[in-house]
Amino acid sequence: MNDKLKDVVSLFDTIMADQFTGQPYGLSEQFTSNSETYPATISAKRQKIAPSDSFQLQTYHRILNSVQLPSENDFGNRESIDQNMLLVIISDVKLGEDFVHRFVKAMPYYLQIVGLYATVRDGLVINPDSQTIGQNEFGTAWLDKYRVTKNIFTVSYTLTMVDCDSKQIGCSVPTHGGNVDTKVQRTVDSSGATVTFNFENTSQRLIYVCDTVFASNKTFSFTNTFNFAEAVIFFEISSSIDVILPAAVIMNDIRWNSSTNTISLIDSGKYKAQIHSDGTNYYMEVSQNIFI
Repeated sequence: MNDKLKDVVSLFDTIMADQFTGQPYGLSEQFTSNSETYPATISAKRQKIAPSDSFQLQTYHRILNSVQLPSENDFGNRESIDQNMLLVIISDVKLGEDFVHRFVKAMPYYLQIVGLYATVRDGLVINPDSQTIGQNEFGTAWLDKYRVTKNIFTVSYTLTMVDCDSKQIGCSVPTHGGNVDTKVQRTVDSSGATVTFNFENTSQRLIYVCDTVFASNKTFSFTNTFNFAEAVIFFEISSSIDVILPAAVIMNDIRWNSSTNTISLIDSGKYKAQIHSDGTNYYMEVSQNIFI
């Protein structure tokens, strides 16, 4: 499940990016080299993680251990795993000592990717001991440079992940009491001149990640919009472009031309478009963003 776990953590980070500005690193593991301790990303190209003045918030996740659960009710058609995780949060002290509690309160409860769903179980454990955590994660270099300007918190949490195999038709979504976070991520083919976002006739909060960098003008098309309420679109541009939007889009933005339904994006980089619908119109905001 390692690749799927990376996708689940990526979805987690994308959801949190909608609420907090910072730098997520996804899955990581701990290294010790030449008496130096540090975390690094789990990816084809390892990236060393260290506190940085360039970001007010940095996060990464580590795998602690996992337990495979019995799946008798599913007659062996699913692999269920409890994955114990550690979330490390590095934040500027100006964000406040209570920042970790605000972050945890915003964490998603339910996550779904293709072929797998995961729930964040109750019983999160917050550790606010910045000095000890900093020494464990980064060694004495942490104390010398960042102890006064940064807080480091950890959150221990458990993901219960259910892997749906080919014997099943789709994933059966678990039923929970209380409020359920129904944010779902989709990857969108954005290679053509028109990028189509399928809103699936659902009231779920949808997140779309475009799979190519935009180098030329694009037209956004919305389909299956019945019951649609809210979505976030992440995309990246490599040069100045115009994006043509549906006629029902309403924006309050100096870059917006309502007569042509076009927003002009000048600066290359990553963007986030937030969309809310009242059943008739789409109220949209577009801003630069570091997450994709």
